[in-house]
Amino acid sequence: MTQLQRRPSPRVSQFALAFAVSAFWLAACGSPAASNAVVASPSSVPKNEPSLRAEPSAEPNPSLEVNHEKQSVDPVDLVVKRELWPLEPASAEEILQGLGHVRRETPAPDVLSLVGGPTGALARFEVSYSQDADGRWTFNVASFFFGGEPDLPALYQKIETRITERLGKPKWTEKQEELPSSGWSLGRDMSLLLTSSPNQGERLVMLSISEPEGEAE
Repeated sequence: MTQLQRRPSPRVSQFALAFAVSAFWLAACGSPAASNAVVASPSSVPKNEPSLRAEPSAEPNPSLEVNHEKQSVDPVDLVVKRELWPLEPASAEEILQGLGHVRRETPAPDVLSLVGGPTGALARFEVSYSQDADGRWTFNVASFFFGGEPDLPALYQKIETRITERLGKPKWTEKQEELPSSGWSLGRDMSLLLTSSPNQGERLVMLSISEPEGEAE
């Protein structure tokens, strides 16, 4: 091969030169391994293109996946069901994965929260538990916060309509400053509350599931 890489000397006969070129051509093109390498190289380019496009921003891919799941799974259809709540942490986490990635947080040793979002119109969700004296997790509340629309009353009306389609008319309704508060019974000593977010300055609609506490008449 060293002789092939050097420029042929004028003294080399025409026959020797032709033989050398022929041998070089067979080595380069006749070998199956060399042929496979040539075929595999172009095919690998399209496979690498999506990851290369994602490198400039590492976060868009997860958010796009979440939005895709949101388009196929309606949060109201997923969590607003009679006799569903309360759920153990493992069961709740399995169901909530239909809305996207679920994170486990322990703000205190005896407190567990399953949190996620944003995903489409659902700004965030949180399901909280407290640990009893025997080490068992007790369900406290499941909260789902909706936003993404400038007209908050219209968003509230849209969610209320979806809930009413599943549970019927609310058991009670109370007028508030901007948005009303409405409640439904879910069975198993659980109630659903639809109202504005209790966090000051947060323009979101909150859907909350917990044990009833002083329902309005």
